[in-house]
Amino acid sequence: MGFICARVTRCRSWAFVTLLSIYFFSACKQEHERDTFIPFLTERLWKGDTITINPPLTYDQLSIDDQQSFQTANLWFKNAQVTLNDNGTITMGGDYDLGFKSWRLVDNDADIEMTLGNGNKLILHNWLADPANFSYTSVFTTVRNNSFDCTFNYK
Repeated sequence: MGFICARVTRCRSWAFVTLLSIYFFSACKQEHERDTFIPFLTERLWKGDTITINPPLTYDQLSIDDQQSFQTANLWFKNAQVTLNDNGTITMGGDYDLGFKSWRLVDNDADIEMTLGNGNKLILHNWLADPANFSYTSVFTTVRNNSFDCTFNYK
């Protein structure tokens, strides 16, 4: 009788360990798994619209060279096109290729990490999307390596 009780106890222990393992591994998420619905952001062609300078800096506070860099960037940006695909890849179009190859949400989905073709990463902060607009904040660097925060707006 003791042999049967020991065997039943051992079977219960293995069953408990097995069930606990199944629960634990099913609760783990894969690295690229998304459980957040991303309304309006993916599978849509976004066309560059405008770049705006974020306070505390204003356009008038820029040097003449930096103003020219900013105006030139605004012109090419109007021809930039990007589609963020559901599978984490990016499709670029238009007259200017920003060099983005893949993307993923980071910082509790508040920011977008973009991976460039050379492997470098760029963080797009505070992204917002609705049916008509997509925007994010990022650092704008001028030809003379001055930098300031800007908001990039797509339609």
